[in-house]
Amino acid sequence: MKGLLFREHGVVVRADLDTPIPGGGEVLVQVKAAGICGSHLHGVADGMYPHPAVLRHEFAGVTEDGTRVAITPVPRDRLVPIPEGASFTAGAMAEVVANGAHALARSGGAQRKTVGSSAPDRLGGPPCCAPANREPAPSGSPT
Repeated sequence: MKGLLFREHGVVVRADLDTPIPGGGEVLVQVKAAGICGSHLHGVADGMYPHPAVLRHEFAGVTEDGTRVAITPVPRDRLVPIPEGASFTAGAMAEVVANGAHALARSGGAQRKTVGSSAPDRLGGPPCCAPANREPAPSGSPT
């Protein structure tokens, strides 16, 4: 399989890697789309990650039984199915959107509230700020 390998301080290469063998309660996923988080890039540049290491974060793919899933490496019971028609790229971004949705749910909603993000890039803002600026939909109108 192919992967991004943090080979040495500041050096990331596309490399051939051994296919992992799932242990008890684990499942092998064929990756179809993946993201590299900004924290990974900073970690590579700053030397905070041990090497060699495979970089990965948000990703989506297909399990051996054909189930389309969006995941962060977790046990099988934590996989999130991707609906038919949704792209693998959208699945790979599910965690990013889920963080914003979780923050909104914990806050009781963002209507007329100040919303901020400590994310160092554009990923933290959109999931939180779009709902914060939205007025309630008039009764009977599409949302």
